[in-house]
Amino acid sequence: MSLKSISLPLKVEKINDFAFYNCQNLKTIRIPKNTVIVGDSSFAECVGLIHIKFNKNYLNRIGSFAFKKCSITKLCLPKSLSSIGNYSFSNCEELKYVRFSDNMTRIAKGAFEGC
Repeated sequence: MSLKSISLPLKVEKINDFAFYNCQNLKTIRIPKNTVIVGDSSFAECVGLIHIKFNKNYLNRIGSFAFKKCSITKLCLPKSLSSIGNYSFSNCEELKYVRFSDNMTRIAKGAFEGC
């Protein structure tokens, strides 16, 4: 698939499981402000993904394996985020910086394994 950038409509409240799984040429994604959940494996195996923009939003949960094996280097999580699922950012080998939310209550098993 040659998809390189995604800017989702503001009305998107949930990005479903496996929605963009294995989009290897995807480089950037902008998560809309009304998105509450990024589902399991939504962007897993998007090995070209280097930039995730979280608009000041209502994002509450990032599902398991959501961004597994992406090439992001910097991660600034929104203040609304409270839960990161199992292996959400596992094997993101290029990840060098993560800024967590003060509202974070759960970082699940292996969330950053292999980073």
